[in-house]
Order: sequence, then C-alpha cells, then structure tokens
Amino acid sequence: MEFGLVLGPFLPPREEMSSKEAFDLQMEFCARAAASGFDGVSMGHHYLSGPFAQFFQPIPLAGHILAKYPDLYVATTIFILPYHSPVEIAEQVATLDAMSPGRLILGVGQGYRPDEAEGAGIDQGSRRARMAESIEAMRALWRDGPSTFEGRHFSFHDADIGPRPADPHGPPILIGADTAATVSRIPKIGGDHWIASPRNSLSFMREVLPGYKRALEEAGREFFGIPMMRTVYVTDDERQAQVVLEGAFKRMFQIQSRWGQPGERTTMTFAQVKEERILLGTPEQIAERLVGLNREFGVEFAFLHVYTPGMDPESALEMVTRLGDETLPLVRKEVGRGSLFENR
Repeated sequence: MEFGLVLGPFLPPREEMSSKEAFDLQMEFCARAAASGFDGVSMGHHYLSGPFAQFFQPIPLAGHILAKYPDLYVATTIFILPYHSPVEIAEQVATLDAMSPGRLILGVGQGYRPDEAEGAGIDQGSRRARMAESIEAMRALWRDGPSTFEGRHFSFHDADIGPRPADPHGPPILIGADTAATVSRIPKIGGDHWIASPRNSLSFMREVLPGYKRALEEAGREFFGIPMMRTVYVTDDERQAQVVLEGAFKRMFQIQSRWGQPGERTTMTFAQVKEERILLGTPEQIAERLVGLNREFGVEFAFLHVYTPGMDPESALEMVTRLGDETLPLVRKEVGRGSLFENR
C-alpha cells in the first residue's frame, strides 16, 4: 500500500491568507510529505474559486514539484478535463512526464459547476462526452507516430505532439465519479482506475464496487485495487478534534453547497460524517482503519487529506509527520508496499 498527501485541496480566501502565503503553505506540506516517507502528493483543481477559496492550477504546480522532488508521485485529484483541448493536455502531460518519467498520475473528472463551463466556453451538457473523447484522443497522441482522431467535439489528422510519455499508454488515468452509473462507465471510457473521493462514503463504496468490478471484467481487465482519498485527523484527544473538524467541515460544506457539489448529500450529522468519511484517532487507530480499507475495498493507494481552511496549519503539518513516522510504517508492515499504478 502506498500513500500520497493531498495539498489542500483548497486554501483559505485572499482575505485570510495572501496567495503567496497560500502557495508557501502548500510547499511546506509537500516538503513535510517528502521528509516523512510519503510516496507522493496530489492537488485539486477548480476555476473561478474566489472569493471563497484559492486553488492553484495543477499543471504548473505539478511541474514545480516534479522538478524539486523527482522521486515523488505527483497526482492531479481531480483535473477537470472537458474544459481543455486534448492536444493541449497531451503535450502538457508529456512535458511533465519528461521531468520525472513515470511519476505523474493524471486524475480527471468532468466537473460540475456551470460557471466553470461558461468560463471555458463549453456547453454544460457536453462535459461527459468531451471527457470520454479527450481520454481516447490523448491515448492516440501518446502512442508512437502521427495519429488521427475524429470525434464530435475534437478532431485532428496526422497529428504528432513530439514529446512522448515514458509509457506509450500514457500516465495512469484515474477517474473520479459520484454515482453508480458513472463509476461503472470508467473502464469503457479508458480510465485505468476509479478513485474514490473524500465525499464517497463507505456505504456508497460498498454499493458501487461490485458493479465497477463487473465493468472491468466485461472490458477484459483485472481488478488490482483502487486509489482512495480520505480525510485524516491524527489526535490523542478525540473530543477536541471533533470541535475543530465540525467547524472545518461546516465551512467546507457551505462552499461546496454554493458550488452545487454533486454526489451524496452533505446534510449528514457530524457523527455520520466521522463514521463514513473520516479517519480520526491515534496513529495506531488510523493505521488499523487503513488496513481495514485495504482488506475490504482493495485500497492500494491512499491520498490523505489533513488540512481544511479554518484549521491550524502548524497542527496539520505535525499530523503529516506523525502519519509518516507512526502510521504508515504500521500499515506497510501489515499489508506490504506494492505499486498499484504499475497495474492497468
């Protein structure tokens, strides 16, 4: 089992933290992850996030991190693919992969916010088709030699992007999905793995995982496990932690509600959220939960999220250290350290 640290995924608004301070904080988390034995880091993606939050764009951020920490995986969790030309992203990905071959993981999703689609100049209803076409088109561009693609939204003829990823299949493509139907479509549209988001409850995962495995089988592919994102809070004082988390989650849910976040309802009580979506407790308790996720769901790569606006950054940084020093070794001792992204 391997581990990544989620950088953010979003940071406080400018009225609370300047953009330079927010960027420096993300780099502190990255440095702490590298020093604490994490296998990688990841970052989220949104446009037009003000005035509620700050998101740094993942492509330039990934380039900065890959240049500084070439041994870390760097993942996008999740890049909103339909807003972009597949030629543009295929070339950007090939450039990033050249910096540190095999260390980029491309997590993608179709997005959900009408203001983002409007800003990108696309029809909101075209996102699903655009994402499927983009994945197919990028795979063609990453293969050796000129390629031709004819789709409803994108097309090119005898196109050659020049630089290529180290793997002609391209980097591992993870796809985020929030309904049973969209999870089951992932193998059909070229995704290597479904990535379960922090919003996906354990109940939801139990519901959709059998259908996802059937879809893999129908596509002639084997189930090797899944990557998963989880919110983690390391503490020896659960009562105090609950106060901090309740405030942070209330703030996060308010932002997501303004944006029209799809998927499962956000009206859960905090007790339900804690049970279904959060890993909370001592380093040993969190290790036990992670081992349980590996055994029940086949979670082979866990992206851990420790910071939400409203929390103390220094306390969150200390959690990264405790996870690396105390939790991750316990999990690796129990379940091993295989690489999910070599299997697709």
